[in-house]
Amino acid sequence: MLRRSLLTLTLVLVGLQSPAQAADSSTPEPEATKAPEGVLGRTYVMLGGGYGLEQFSSDIGGLTTSNAWGLQLRSGGRVFDALAFEGHFEMMRGFDVSPTGTTRSLETYAMFANVKLFPMSWFLPDFRLLEPYAVVGVGGMLADTQAFQDLTPSTFTTTRGGFASRFGGGLESSFGDQIFVAAEAAYVLPVGRVDGFDYVSLTAAVGYRF
Repeated sequence: MLRRSLLTLTLVLVGLQSPAQAADSSTPEPEATKAPEGVLGRTYVMLGGGYGLEQFSSDIGGLTTSNAWGLQLRSGGRVFDALAFEGHFEMMRGFDVSPTGTTRSLETYAMFANVKLFPMSWFLPDFRLLEPYAVVGVGGMLADTQAFQDLTPSTFTTTRGGFASRFGGGLESSFGDQIFVAAEAAYVLPVGRVDGFDYVSLTAAVGYRF
Protein backbone atom coordinates (compact mmCIF):
# COMPACT_ATOMS: atom_id res chain seq x y z
CA MET A 1 0.00 0.00 0.00
CA LEU A 2 2.78 2.38 0.95
CA ARG A 3 4.71 1.55 -2.22
CA ARG A 4 1.63 2.26 -4.33
CA SER A 5 1.10 5.63 -2.61
CA LEU A 6 4.72 6.69 -3.24
CA LEU A 7 4.45 5.70 -6.90
CA THR A 8 1.27 7.76 -7.30
CA LEU A 9 2.87 10.81 -5.64
CA THR A 10 5.92 10.56 -7.93
CA LEU A 11 3.77 10.48 -11.04
CA VAL A 12 1.81 13.55 -9.85
CA LEU A 13 5.02 15.55 -9.24
CA VAL A 14 6.42 14.61 -12.64
CA GLY A 15 3.16 15.71 -14.27
CA LEU A 16 3.33 19.10 -12.53
CA GLN A 17 6.93 19.75 -13.53
CA SER A 18 6.51 18.94 -17.25
CA PRO A 19 4.17 21.90 -18.11
CA ALA A 20 6.45 24.25 -16.18
CA GLN A 21 9.49 23.04 -18.10
CA ALA A 22 7.61 23.38 -21.39
CA ALA A 23 6.65 26.96 -20.50
CA ASP A 24 10.26 27.78 -19.65
CA SER A 25 11.55 26.34 -22.90
CA SER A 26 9.01 28.32 -24.94
CA THR A 27 10.08 31.65 -23.41
CA PRO A 28 12.87 33.19 -25.60
CA GLU A 29 16.02 34.23 -23.83
CA PRO A 30 16.82 37.95 -24.01
CA GLU A 31 19.41 38.74 -26.66
CA ALA A 32 22.61 40.56 -25.84
CA THR A 33 22.66 44.24 -26.71
CA LYS A 34 24.31 44.74 -30.09
CA ALA A 35 26.51 47.63 -31.11
CA PRO A 36 24.94 50.00 -33.65
CA GLU A 37 25.65 49.02 -37.24
CA GLY A 38 26.03 51.13 -40.34
CA VAL A 39 26.62 54.87 -40.54
CA LEU A 40 23.15 56.44 -40.54
CA GLY A 41 22.53 58.76 -37.62
CA ARG A 42 26.04 58.38 -36.17
CA THR A 43 28.45 61.24 -35.58
CA TYR A 44 32.13 61.06 -36.44
CA VAL A 45 35.43 62.90 -36.05
CA MET A 46 38.29 62.98 -38.57
CA LEU A 47 41.93 64.00 -38.22
CA GLY A 48 44.35 64.23 -41.11
CA GLY A 49 46.98 66.10 -43.04
CA GLY A 50 47.08 67.77 -46.41
CA TYR A 51 49.11 69.40 -49.16
CA GLY A 52 48.18 72.72 -50.73
CA LEU A 53 48.91 73.34 -54.41
CA GLU A 54 48.87 77.10 -54.90
CA GLN A 55 46.70 78.58 -57.62
CA PHE A 56 47.32 82.19 -56.67
CA SER A 57 45.94 84.95 -58.83
CA SER A 58 48.38 86.94 -60.97
CA ASP A 59 47.00 90.07 -59.27
CA ILE A 60 49.00 89.17 -56.16
CA GLY A 61 52.24 89.51 -58.09
CA GLY A 62 55.48 87.67 -57.68
CA LEU A 63 56.68 84.15 -58.20
CA THR A 64 55.42 81.39 -55.93
CA THR A 65 58.40 79.33 -54.77
CA SER A 66 56.69 76.61 -52.76
CA ASN A 67 53.39 74.98 -51.94
CA ALA A 68 52.18 74.25 -48.39
CA TRP A 69 51.59 71.47 -45.89
CA GLY A 70 48.51 71.45 -43.75
CA LEU A 71 46.34 70.00 -41.00
CA GLN A 72 42.60 69.31 -40.98
CA LEU A 73 39.99 68.44 -38.36
CA ARG A 74 36.38 67.50 -39.16
CA SER A 75 33.26 66.48 -37.27
CA GLY A 76 29.84 65.58 -38.64
CA GLY A 77 27.34 62.85 -39.31
CA ARG A 78 25.19 61.06 -41.90
CA VAL A 79 21.62 62.31 -41.82
CA PHE A 80 20.61 60.14 -44.80
CA ASP A 81 22.31 57.16 -46.43
CA ALA A 82 23.60 59.39 -49.23
CA LEU A 83 23.98 62.72 -47.40
CA ALA A 84 26.31 63.95 -44.65
CA PHE A 85 26.95 67.34 -43.01
CA GLU A 86 30.20 68.30 -41.31
CA GLY A 87 32.22 71.14 -39.85
CA HIS A 88 35.75 71.40 -41.22
CA PHE A 89 38.84 73.27 -40.02
CA GLU A 90 41.88 73.46 -42.33
CA MET A 91 45.27 75.10 -41.84
CA MET A 92 47.92 75.50 -44.56
CA ARG A 93 51.47 76.69 -43.83
CA GLY A 94 54.41 77.26 -46.15
CA PHE A 95 53.14 79.18 -49.17
CA ASP A 96 55.91 81.51 -50.37
CA VAL A 97 55.60 84.36 -52.86
CA SER A 98 58.71 86.25 -54.00
CA PRO A 99 58.15 89.52 -55.83
CA THR A 100 61.18 91.63 -56.69
CA GLY A 101 62.97 92.65 -53.51
CA THR A 102 60.48 91.00 -51.13
CA THR A 103 59.68 87.50 -49.86
CA ARG A 104 56.17 86.80 -48.59
CA SER A 105 55.31 83.84 -46.37
CA LEU A 106 51.61 82.97 -46.28
CA GLU A 107 49.56 80.89 -43.82
CA THR A 108 45.82 80.25 -44.21
CA TYR A 109 43.22 79.19 -41.65
CA ALA A 110 39.79 78.21 -42.96
CA MET A 111 36.50 76.98 -41.49
CA PHE A 112 33.87 75.34 -43.69
CA ALA A 113 30.39 73.88 -43.38
CA ASN A 114 30.46 70.96 -45.81
CA VAL A 115 27.78 68.90 -47.51
CA LYS A 116 28.82 65.46 -48.78
CA LEU A 117 26.88 63.41 -51.32
CA PHE A 118 27.47 59.63 -51.55
CA PRO A 119 25.75 58.56 -54.80
CA MET A 120 26.68 54.87 -54.49
CA SER A 121 24.41 54.61 -51.43
CA TRP A 122 21.37 54.75 -53.73
CA PHE A 123 22.50 51.56 -55.47
CA LEU A 124 24.58 49.70 -52.86
CA PRO A 125 23.43 50.97 -49.44
CA ASP A 126 25.37 48.35 -47.45
CA PHE A 127 28.63 48.55 -49.38
CA ARG A 128 31.08 50.63 -47.30
CA LEU A 129 34.42 49.35 -48.55
CA LEU A 130 34.81 52.07 -51.20
CA GLU A 131 32.43 55.04 -51.26
CA PRO A 132 33.12 57.90 -53.69
CA TYR A 133 31.58 61.24 -52.74
CA ALA A 134 31.23 64.84 -53.87
CA VAL A 135 31.72 67.70 -51.42
CA VAL A 136 30.73 71.38 -51.37
CA GLY A 137 31.51 73.75 -48.52
CA VAL A 138 31.16 77.44 -47.59
CA GLY A 139 32.84 79.34 -44.79
CA GLY A 140 35.55 81.85 -44.04
CA MET A 141 39.33 82.21 -44.26
CA LEU A 142 42.06 84.14 -42.46
CA ALA A 143 45.38 84.72 -44.24
CA ASP A 144 48.54 85.78 -42.40
CA THR A 145 51.20 87.28 -44.65
CA GLN A 146 54.74 88.04 -43.52
CA ALA A 147 56.80 90.17 -45.87
CA PHE A 148 60.60 90.23 -45.59
CA GLN A 149 62.48 93.07 -47.30
CA ASP A 150 65.62 91.88 -49.03
CA LEU A 151 68.92 93.28 -47.72
CA THR A 152 67.15 94.71 -44.63
CA PRO A 153 65.96 93.23 -41.31
CA SER A 154 62.47 94.65 -41.82
CA THR A 155 59.50 92.30 -41.42
CA PHE A 156 55.84 93.21 -41.98
CA THR A 157 52.91 91.03 -40.90
CA THR A 158 49.43 91.45 -42.33
CA THR A 159 46.26 89.53 -41.39
CA ARG A 160 43.22 89.66 -43.62
CA GLY A 161 39.96 87.74 -43.73
CA GLY A 162 37.13 86.93 -46.09
CA PHE A 163 34.69 84.32 -47.27
CA ALA A 164 35.72 81.08 -48.96
CA SER A 165 34.16 78.07 -50.65
CA ARG A 166 35.45 74.63 -51.55
CA PHE A 167 34.26 71.97 -53.96
CA GLY A 168 35.68 68.62 -54.99
CA GLY A 169 35.43 64.90 -54.44
CA GLY A 170 36.90 62.06 -52.49
CA LEU A 171 36.87 58.41 -51.58
CA GLU A 172 35.92 56.93 -48.20
CA SER A 173 36.62 53.39 -47.01
CA SER A 174 35.26 51.76 -43.83
CA PHE A 175 36.90 49.04 -41.76
CA GLY A 176 34.06 47.75 -39.61
CA ASP A 177 31.44 50.04 -38.06
CA GLN A 178 33.76 52.58 -36.42
CA ILE A 179 37.08 53.11 -38.21
CA PHE A 180 37.29 54.62 -41.69
CA VAL A 181 39.78 56.49 -43.88
CA ALA A 182 39.26 59.12 -46.56
CA ALA A 183 41.20 60.85 -49.33
CA GLU A 184 39.98 64.06 -50.94
CA ALA A 185 40.87 66.68 -53.54
CA ALA A 186 39.09 70.05 -53.45
CA TYR A 187 39.52 73.52 -54.93
CA VAL A 188 39.47 76.31 -52.31
CA LEU A 189 38.17 79.63 -53.66
CA PRO A 190 38.46 82.63 -51.31
CA VAL A 191 36.79 86.00 -51.95
CA GLY A 192 36.83 89.43 -50.36
CA ARG A 193 40.09 90.56 -48.76
CA VAL A 194 41.59 87.08 -49.31
CA ASP A 195 40.67 87.04 -52.99
CA GLY A 196 43.42 85.50 -55.10
CA PHE A 197 44.78 83.05 -52.52
CA ASP A 198 43.24 80.04 -54.30
CA TYR A 199 44.72 76.59 -53.78
CA VAL A 200 43.97 72.92 -54.38
CA SER A 201 43.66 70.98 -51.12
CA LEU A 202 44.84 67.35 -51.24
CA THR A 203 44.02 65.64 -47.95
CA ALA A 204 44.06 62.23 -46.29
CA ALA A 205 42.44 61.48 -42.94
CA VAL A 206 41.38 58.76 -40.53
CA GLY A 207 37.97 58.88 -38.86
CA TYR A 208 36.06 57.34 -35.96
CA ARG A 209 32.28 56.87 -35.70
CA PHE A 210 30.55 57.01 -32.33
